[in-house]
Amino acid sequence: MTPGLMTPGTGELDMRKIGQARNTLMDMRLSQVSDSVSGQTVVDPKGYLTDLNSMIPTHGGDINDIKKARLLLKSVRETNPHHPPAWIASARLEEVTGKLQVARNLIMKGTEMCPK
Repeated sequence: MTPGLMTPGTGELDMRKIGQARNTLMDMRLSQVSDSVSGQTVVDPKGYLTDLNSMIPTHGGDINDIKKARLLLKSVRETNPHHPPAWIASARLEEVTGKLQVARNLIMKGTEMCPK
């Protein structure tokens, strides 16, 4: 390949950095909106960002919901092991909860069970 045209990196996404960048961008936009209306604040930027942060779960949802989802997806995988979406959904659940190695293992097992 031509030097300079290759993107460095591992190809993995860091969801926290993406979230932080989104919050920074939102903060800048809110600052612009609050300054653009001749001294009147249309939106309370700090309160709005605080509300946004409180709406974003830190671990992807309630613990009991995650346990139920794991149990349901395990049942789907055992019932129909040649169904690729079950393996993908299971891996995504583990990825969202921060268990990347478990997610990788599920994808590898899924590729063995669903070779096409």
